Amino acid sequence: MNKEKQGFVPVVHSTMQDMVSRSMEMFNKTTDELEQNCKKATSVLIHQTRLAICAAEKRAAQLGTVIMNKEHVSNGTTWLSGVVDRASNYAIEMGTNKRDKPNSRKQK
Repeated sequence: MNKEKQGFVPVVHSTMQDMVSRSMEMFNKTTDELEQNCKKATSVLIHQTRLAICAAEKRAAQLGTVIMNKEHVSNGTTWLSGVVDRASNYAIEMGTNKRDKPNSRKQK
């Protein structure tokens, strides 16, 4: 009976090693396939994202052109430009007056 146990243990050990080896091969193969599929999916996703960004940029440019070609928009920007110009001239004038009269507040 002792010889039977000695013969049985090495057979079980060898069978277990073989099963582990096959399992590791299957695991590595599956991992490689998953990594390849993930890389392909990522590549497709990046390509689709780039296409969407290009389409959005083109549409934004078209929309900007349409907006700027509207008469009331160009009139509004001209008016706003005039307002900013007058405000900056007023600020320059105020600065010049204050520099010319440094004690203007102290006179009261």
